[in-house]
Amino acid sequence: MSFSYETDKLREKIILPPSLAPHYYGDTLRMLMITSGVIMLGSLPFFSDLIDEPIFISILAILTLSFLAGFVTPRQRFVILIDTLISAAAFLIFEYKSIHAYKQFGAINAFFAVNQILALTFFLATYFGTKTVRWFFTNAPFKKNKNEGE
Repeated sequence: MSFSYETDKLREKIILPPSLAPHYYGDTLRMLMITSGVIMLGSLPFFSDLIDEPIFISILAILTLSFLAGFVTPRQRFVILIDTLISAAAFLIFEYKSIHAYKQFGAINAFFAVNQILALTFFLATYFGTKTVRWFFTNAPFKKNKNEGE
């Protein structure tokens, strides 16, 4: 199957090859946010009595994670930045809740474990998001192909 030059250029705009974006970790960020949302959604019914905030806020947070993960794209710098900031805030919240649960219930407790796992996933999401944001704002957005003109 043969593609024309225009088709190749359109394809490049739609699908960003890894060689053109060596420090783009949006896919990793998306998977970490989706994983966190699934953990939160799956554990919410079991721990709803231990959560201080109204349940509606937790459900809204899960839905927000889903939207933010769905909007991740290498063409939208602002979305990556927002995802990174949300991940950092979520890390702080879940690590705080984890330490509080540890002091209240001890290390062998499901609420402590879930909060610690969520803190870890958001910590990793913050790291990969920060690497991508740094790349966006310190380098040219995309490398040029060797075949492209100046």
